[in-house]
Amino acid sequence: MNTKTRKLVEKARQGNKPAMKALIEGTRARLHEYVNRLTLDMDLTDEIVQDSLITMMEQLHTLRQDDQFWPWLSKIALNRMRRVYRDRGKRNGKSLEHHQLQQ
Repeated sequence: MNTKTRKLVEKARQGNKPAMKALIEGTRARLHEYVNRLTLDMDLTDEIVQDSLITMMEQLHTLRQDDQFWPWLSKIALNRMRRVYRDRGKRNGKSLEHHQLQQ
């Protein structure tokens, strides 16, 4: 992680809103590219990135080491993606069971 990002993380953790905004703007494109490579679905990517950035804003205080920001944020996105796919699987499974019961 570069020094600029590390300083932004430090300031954002202290409640500096311009630093938080700069941190979001500075990581959004990279996060979007990362998630899109995994999902290959632009709408889903947008949803996961937005949710991940919101979680990042809410949970930044839990980051233990400023220099671990990117691995931490990418894991948030990966976990969000997993939840989406898991929930979709559950819904699809229920609808399949429901369909089988109707026959």
